Amino acid sequence: MSAELDHAQRRSSSEADPGMVLTPPGSPVTSRVAGKSYRNDRQEIPYLPAKSDPMPITPPASPQKTKSLKGDEIGKENTLGSSTIGLLKHQLDVPNRRCGATTQKGEPCQMSVSGKMAGFHELSNSMANMPLSSQQMENKLNELVSLTLCKTHQNRTSCRLAKVLNSFPIGSDINRASSSVTTRIKHVVPEVSITCFADKQNSISCIERIGGGNVQTTRRVVNKITEAEVYSNDARLQECLELLEKLIFCSLHGEKERTTHVRTWTSEIQAIRSPIMPISTAPAVTKFAFSLQSSQDDVSCLTNIKKGCDYSSFIVVDQKPPNYIKKIRTALRLKSPLEGHVYVYEVQGNPEFVKVGYTSKTVQERIETIGFRCNRKVKEIYPVTMDRDNKIKSPELVEALCHAQLRNSQVTINCDACLGKHYEWFRVSPTEAIDAIQKWSSWMKKVAATSTWREKLAGKVKVNEFQDLGKLLKELEGEIL
Repeated sequence: MSAELDHAQRRSSSEADPGMVLTPPGSPVTSRVAGKSYRNDRQEIPYLPAKSDPMPITPPASPQKTKSLKGDEIGKENTLGSSTIGLLKHQLDVPNRRCGATTQKGEPCQMSVSGKMAGFHELSNSMANMPLSSQQMENKLNELVSLTLCKTHQNRTSCRLAKVLNSFPIGSDINRASSSVTTRIKHVVPEVSITCFADKQNSISCIERIGGGNVQTTRRVVNKITEAEVYSNDARLQECLELLEKLIFCSLHGEKERTTHVRTWTSEIQAIRSPIMPISTAPAVTKFAFSLQSSQDDVSCLTNIKKGCDYSSFIVVDQKPPNYIKKIRTALRLKSPLEGHVYVYEVQGNPEFVKVGYTSKTVQERIETIGFRCNRKVKEIYPVTMDRDNKIKSPELVEALCHAQLRNSQVTINCDACLGKHYEWFRVSPTEAIDAIQKWSSWMKKVAATSTWREKLAGKVKVNEFQDLGKLLKELEGEIL
């Protein structure tokens, strides 16, 4: 009995000992407050220490340093990089130091480009840290590729760059850059050309012109296609490609050749953009959240530009003027009994300039041809209607003499419609141009009175011996045979 009592006392003292861990109750305690019951269920309500609880709350973990390093790595990945530059050099066959462009005989050009290699390596090294998103990337890549081509094949720059970019693995950083996508898409669609696109891939192609209006609109459509909001939208892309196909053919091949190229262009552009965005069979309007109506508005805007003449200001370029002594000498040697007209005209939008030219056809035919090729509204100034039937002898010589007289006012115009340069424009008044034509036309009428006038003039005036154009004009003007 005493042993049992002693065991009970020890048990009672241990329950009163604050250092001992208390056994939790077998069931949760339920309390009622204002008619509502709450269960103290540890499985549903986590333990929260009281304010007086000495246990500290663990602060949130500080950001790891690896995140900033990861950002640095991303920054490096978004640059061109030395490894990519190395691959570019390999694809461009830089160690060969030869142009390598395909010649007309189908063989690689063997012209040396060694003199450009120092510039190539300097430029390529400076591009290693250039961001892939840089707006200058496309220009720099073109400049880099141009240094691997000889002077004769500089027009192959964009073509070679596109081939090099296509040789990189699909999804590579350089091919994901917007500038790379633009370059490769430009290589898919036809180059801007003044002649019909029919049979361009064959040795014999159509040489008919498509007109300056079509040339200018083609350039705008191609630029439109290389914009992300167009090439990423199947509906917009198709409409632009269909319009492009209508623009690049002459009237003879238009109906025959159309609808055969859009599908090919579309599939190739989709392949280029595929590493950047998924290709879906769903309508592009819903896929890319672009409005089909806005796409139609874009195309109609281009169509309106195509229908109208170009009234923009001339693009005057700084270029060395023609060699007028050489032109006069060439015209004097011309033996054919050529007759024709020397004319003056201006175009709307550029009243301060006049064009002085010659034609062996009618002036009206020449004016219409120029309007079609250069997409300008031509205003004929000279000759007047009543003089159109009065042809002059050797109009090429009269034209050369007029140009020589007006040489101090000569300007060179860069035409983005016929893709050529025009050297026969002068910043003079129409009256001054007409005076020059009438002066030398009258001189020509007196000089060419006999059939042997060329031989006589060549015997008296040694054109080859003159280097001063002013003295040559005075000498010619004083000779009336």
